[in-house]
Amino acid sequence: MDERIRKIVLRKYQDSEIRILVSCRALDEGLNVPETDVGIIASSTSSSRQRIQRLGRILRRSGKDHTACLYYLYIGSSNEEQELLADINQELAGVIPVLDLDYDQETQSFIHPAYQTLADRVLAYSRGQGWSTRITSEIERNLERGKLSCDWWTSEETCGLRIQSAPSRAERNYWITMRLLVQASFNRLPQ
Repeated sequence: MDERIRKIVLRKYQDSEIRILVSCRALDEGLNVPETDVGIIASSTSSSRQRIQRLGRILRRSGKDHTACLYYLYIGSSNEEQELLADINQELAGVIPVLDLDYDQETQSFIHPAYQTLADRVLAYSRGQGWSTRITSEIERNLERGKLSCDWWTSEETCGLRIQSAPSRAERNYWITMRLLVQASFNRLPQ
């Protein structure tokens, strides 16, 4: 892509005229995209500096109260995994939550054992309360959605605020489910 077209596309992305940006190397250095909500990195680099630059493109603070998610796809039991995790542990530990998911080929879904334990508690609780199939199905959908984020690591208070400010019923139900997960993690599900 020539330089002029690339600048036009990047400006349209920054102005929210286009919603998806696919980049090979343009995001390695020198471009701020703080309004980006989701980033997916599907290829690695041997340079620690470049890996941190890529993470920083999405995780940079924008001055607004929003959460960005970065998905870094890599092959387990590879050099890439060892290098990535070492960098994250050294550079980002305690700064951002890192959720390491495995992918199960058989079920074609992502797995996080601690999350699944809490999700099972929430489902057992909802069934034990005698809630309708419609409600438990909604909880199951929200649990599947929540598996790919760190929302279940937020506080009960934050979940309450998100419930109150939710722009839709679906979003409100999602945050109710996340609050149930938080309560389950502290063994405080309401009776």
